[in-house]
Parts: sequence; structure tokens; C-alpha cells
Amino acid sequence: MSGIKGVMIGAAVVIAALTGLCAVALAFGGSAAAETVESYLNAQMQYDHDAAADLVKQSQRDGAREELKAKFAADKEAGAKLKSFEVTGSETEGDMAAVTVKATRLVGGEEKTREETFVLARENGTWNIDKSSTDLLNWSLD
Repeated sequence: MSGIKGVMIGAAVVIAALTGLCAVALAFGGSAAAETVESYLNAQMQYDHDAAADLVKQSQRDGAREELKAKFAADKEAGAKLKSFEVTGSETEGDMAAVTVKATRLVGGEEKTREETFVLARENGTWNIDKSSTDLLNWSLD
């Protein structure tokens, strides 16, 4: 009996550990909203304004595409670059989400690290960045 009981306790410990790891992954990067922000920032690292704009709310895409195209081109020419980022938090309430990242950027030859928050809205089951609540260009050459 103690052998089966030991196996059951061991299985319960493994299940609890996996559940905890899944919760951490969902809270900090595993959520669909966080994945959208990660995709946006990866596009920014590549100066890919089209890919970045495709992750903005549908009603804001055309304006965002033009702004990001001009901004990314100016940053690339000036040597400004997103060097790295890490999702540090993610909260979802209904069809709205806030994702916080710690971003390190090369600006004016100097590395600057700060926290940034992206606000997202779920549209037709897809998370998109709400440009009206997120300053997509706040880091540029400051």
C-alpha cells in the first residue's frame, strides 16, 4: 500500500510543479497578448514596419504603418535600435490586456533600459495593440 501511496504523492507533486510552471508561463510571456507584443518587438528589432503595423488594431493600422515606416527608417539611419526585451508582466480582463516589458535600446550611442506597457484589445479572437493607449514611438531617439 505504501508503494502506491508514494507513487500517488509523487505524481501529485509533479502535477503541482507543472501547473505552477504553466501559470508562470501564462503570466509572463505565454499568453496570446504577450505573444503579440513579443512579435511586435521582434518586428521592431528588424525595422519591419509592415509586420509591426499588422499587430496594431485594425482601425489604426494604416496610420500606424505610415508612422512606423518613417520612424523605423529614421532610427535605422541614426543607429537607434531595440537591443533586447523581456516580458515582465501580463494582465488580461475580458477583451483588454496590458503587457509590461523591460526593453533595452541603443539610443544616441548609449544603451537605455526602461519598462514599457502595451495595451491590447482582442478583435475577432486576435490580440492587437491599441495605438491610442500605447505610445509606440515613445522610445525614439530620446
